[in-house]
Amino acid sequence: MSYRNLVRLSASALILAGILIAADWLLVVARIGPRRELTMAVGYTGSILLIFGLMGLYGCQIKNSGWAGFLGFVLAILSNCFTLGQPWLLVSGQWLVLFKWLGILIAITGIPGYILLAIGTWRAGKLPRWSAVVWAVGYTISSTSRMVVMPGTSINPLVTIGRLLWIAGLMWAAIVMLSVKVAPTTKPKPEA
Repeated sequence: MSYRNLVRLSASALILAGILIAADWLLVVARIGPRRELTMAVGYTGSILLIFGLMGLYGCQIKNSGWAGFLGFVLAILSNCFTLGQPWLLVSGQWLVLFKWLGILIAITGIPGYILLAIGTWRAGKLPRWSAVVWAVGYTISSTSRMVVMPGTSINPLVTIGRLLWIAGLMWAAIVMLSVKVAPTTKPKPEA
């Protein structure tokens, strides 16, 4: 499979992940859906696709994003892996203390992860720089606002706004990955 096809597949995964994660969150906010487990399955599937999408997002700018981009990529993937553990803990009901700690770990790894990935994207200059700012600001707003709202209370509108900004920024970058030729950067050959 060619490099270009891998970038397109990961961009498609990122767009689909954004749609599923946004749908999951809007279903949670509206409190609609057949069962809680099925609603969480939408977000769970979106989170899995997000991992593949982030791989392509980082992969298409790997040589120019520097250490900030690499560290941000690792932390964002780690945060997303922690996110994948949350639905299972919530459904079981007996692990609520671990569920809360996992939420704190998601924020601790996710906030600096998405900010550093945005810095790497800005530095690389291959994707829209402002999309990186939008996803970093959105994730930060969403995560910090979620820490303020306690379980069992009404949902903070800043969480919804932040989450939708986060997804919009990632989908913006993914659309550019689909539409523009994003090739790996190679060192220029020395002139003879």
